[in-house]
This record gives sequence, C-alpha cells and structure tokens, in this order.
Amino acid sequence: ADRFGRRKVILSSTLLFLVGSIICAFANSILMLIVARFFEGVGACGATVVSLAVIRDLFEDHTTPRAYSYVNSIVAMAPIFAPLLGGNMLEWFGTWRSCFYFVMLFGSLALIINYLFLAETSPKSHPRHKLSKKTILKNYQEILKNKEFLSFTYCAAFGLSGLLLFFSMSPILMINILEIAPGVYGYYFGFNFLVYLAGNMLSPKLQSKTSLVNVIQIGNVFILLGAALMLWWHLQFGLSILALMVPVVCLTFGVGLIYGPCMAGAMRPFKHLAGTASASYGAIIYCSSALIVAAIMLNKIENTMPFAIAMLIMGSMNILITYAMAKRSNA
Repeated sequence: ADRFGRRKVILSSTLLFLVGSIICAFANSILMLIVARFFEGVGACGATVVSLAVIRDLFEDHTTPRAYSYVNSIVAMAPIFAPLLGGNMLEWFGTWRSCFYFVMLFGSLALIINYLFLAETSPKSHPRHKLSKKTILKNYQEILKNKEFLSFTYCAAFGLSGLLLFFSMSPILMINILEIAPGVYGYYFGFNFLVYLAGNMLSPKLQSKTSLVNVIQIGNVFILLGAALMLWWHLQFGLSILALMVPVVCLTFGVGLIYGPCMAGAMRPFKHLAGTASASYGAIIYCSSALIVAAIMLNKIENTMPFAIAMLIMGSMNILITYAMAKRSNA
C-alpha cells in the first residue's frame, strides 16, 4: 500500500476475498474449501490492514483516535449479527453453502463501492517506497524500534486477548458445562459485543475531554476490575452464567474503550509509512493474542479461573505500560 497506493491494494484484496468466497460456495472437497478459505482470509486481511492506513491518511492526529473508535463500532456489528444470521440461514436454506452465497454478495457489494467511491488517499507529498529487501527491512526496523508504537500495540494485543478468550472459553463453559442451548448462547455472545460497541462509542466522547493515554488507562481499569471480579466470583460461588457474563461485560467494555485509541496511538508516528505500520500493528496484535489464547486453551477448561488469572496478569501489564507512556509524555 505504501508502494502502489491504497486504492489498488484494497481493490485487489477485495477481489481476492470475493474469488475465495465463490470457490468456497462451490467447493466439492474439504481440501478445496480449506485452500479457498485461506485466500479468502488473505483478501480480508489485506483490505482490513489497508483500511487502517486510509483512515490515517484522511484524518489529523487529534481526530484519528475518534475515527478509529467509530470504525471499530461498525466492525463490532459483525460478531453481533454474523452468528445469528448464519444460524438462521442454515435453518432457512438447509445448507452451509448459503453462508458463502451471502458472503459472495457482500464481497461483490464491497468491491463495487470501493471501485466507485474510494479515491487514492496516499499523500502525494510522501515518496512511494521501493519494494527492495533493504527498503522493506529498513521500514519495519523503524516501526518496530519505536517505543510508542510497541506500547500502544501491546496494550491492544492484551485487550484483544480478553475477547479471544471469551470466544474460545464461553462455548465450553456455557454450552458444554452449563448446558445452555446453542441458540440461546448466540444471544449472550451478541450481547457481549453490544457492550464492546458501547465502549467504542463512548471512547471518542472521553477523548474530547482528556488525553489518549488517560482514556486507555480508564479502559485498563475496567479490564482489571472485570478480571478481579471474575476471580472473586469463582472463589465465592463457583461457575454460573452470571459468574462469567457480569465480569466479561466489565472487561469487554474496557477493551472497547482502549481499542480505537491504541490503534491511533500506534499509527500516529507513521503517516509516511501508514501501510507498513498498519500491517505491523495487525500482525503483532493478532499473532500475540492468538499465541496467548492457544497457550491457555492447552489446559482443561472447567471454570473461569484460567480466564480470570490471565486477564489479571494482562490487565496489570496494560496498567504498567500505560503508566510508563504517561511518564514519557510528561518528561
């Protein structure tokens, strides 16, 4: 995106996503489905990463955090409605292919909208970076040595880990152990993302009244409070729907508060390398959180204790990281 511009990369990524979805819909073997899903995912990731760079191009430093928070609010609607829509489509049409037919239509619409309305946003004043090995390594080195970038990025990664832990543990705890019906579970899942949506919507309001770092610290307090409440509830009363959902709502609200500001803070020093910075940001937060969750899920999940302890550790680390950022900014 830094070399060829945002528009070309978003259009090609969206086209790859669409082609992958079409092949998924008509796949006649599990191998074809897996390969097509891989290319579908590559296209989705490419479009997502470059969209962060587009936002960085279009907004100034003081408005970028609010823009990211509003965009995250829209993105949060996908996990709210996707399980409900997918489940209903399976009931209406009786085949898993119907989900991919819908994604095909959605991808086609995205491609048309991007083609008609997305102009090139890459600043003309910034030179296009050559795709030489030396230049690529130099750009990534500049980004990955930046303390501000790493601090904001790992705050987001630890927060995202809380959401991914809920994704991974909640079906085991609620469906397998507490015997909640899968259809009912979908509503608990969707409600949690409504809370995440609320956090993202409130974040810009707080950003207009205090600093970016202070907003993140407020969110970190909610994350830590949710983790502490989960541990206390488990030790006092054991496993129940309330023992999981009440602390998770607190934690998820905190993640919603910090996610946009963390993204904006990480991207802030790199208007000249927005594409590379957004790729680095996405790779770090998703790989880090995936590894953390995978390590925790290696253990047998019977209660909320692993969730609570993990988030107590990561919430505390976020508090310390944000405190260090505040000291550097005041120095």
